[in-house]
Amino acid sequence: MADYFTHHTAKEYVPCSEAQFAKLEELLALAPPADEPAHEFEIEWANGSVYLFAETNGCTGSLPKRFLQYLGKLIHAAGLPYLEVSFACTCTKMRPGSHGGGAYRIMPNGEIVFENRSWLEPTETQRVPQKI
Repeated sequence: MADYFTHHTAKEYVPCSEAQFAKLEELLALAPPADEPAHEFEIEWANGSVYLFAETNGCTGSLPKRFLQYLGKLIHAAGLPYLEVSFACTCTKMRPGSHGGGAYRIMPNGEIVFENRSWLEPTETQRVPQKI
């Protein structure tokens, strides 16, 4: 049986006080909507800053909106344009499509914006073998 994981790590710390961190902890503990899985995110406080991560199966869609809005306010107060978070999708077995990753940004308004990557598809003339 294959086990799938989605790891998330913020690319930097966001400055905050102990009281602000306590508020973030309270908001992060809010239950997700009934139709959503647990978000599995955690936060740590160190040296006057907060760090966001998910070790095993982070689900951004389940993060409480009030948590994201409050984190967004801290991002704004720190003078940051956003908080960038990278994620890695892994599996205990090598299966087609089981590994990958990407990044998203948590904006000052609390919105999560995923990167917009796309492959440039070759045109028909590029697909025709060319004589050299």
